[in-house]
Amino acid sequence: MLDEWLLAAQAETFAGMRDPSHARLALDQAAAALPGAGQLEGALPYISLNEAHSSRWCGNVFAKLGDAH
Repeated sequence: MLDEWLLAAQAETFAGMRDPSHARLALDQAAAALPGAGQLEGALPYISLNEAHSSRWCGNVFAKLGDAH
């Protein structure tokens, strides 16, 4: 779960740097690394990233990029 969170944070950083190709790549990698439903629940209680969180993070990245994706 930490990997997904770090990749999403990396995507946000790339978006802030106005690097859309790397931002999208990091988002794709984060989405691919998300655990399935019920996997690793509570493994890292201080970090939470599931499909809902991922969608909000994607929206934030796309907004920073000025992309209505």
